[in-house]
Amino acid sequence: MSTPAERSRAYRDRQRGGPPRSPAPHGTVAAYRRHQRAQEAPCEACKVAHAEYQRELYAKRKSR
Repeated sequence: MSTPAERSRAYRDRQRGGPPRSPAPHGTVAAYRRHQRAQEAPCEACKVAHAEYQRELYAKRKSR
């Protein structure tokens, strides 16, 4: 017999049409946010990716 969590995952996978997604690799903004959600310090690669993203946003806002 499977656990309720396993049954829930199987149902979700059937509805979605495939297996669950794999998390984004380190060095991306998504991974930086995953570090934040886990309340842990982001790794250096994620910090660099987040800083670049913020620079792009700032430049975009200033160019308007």
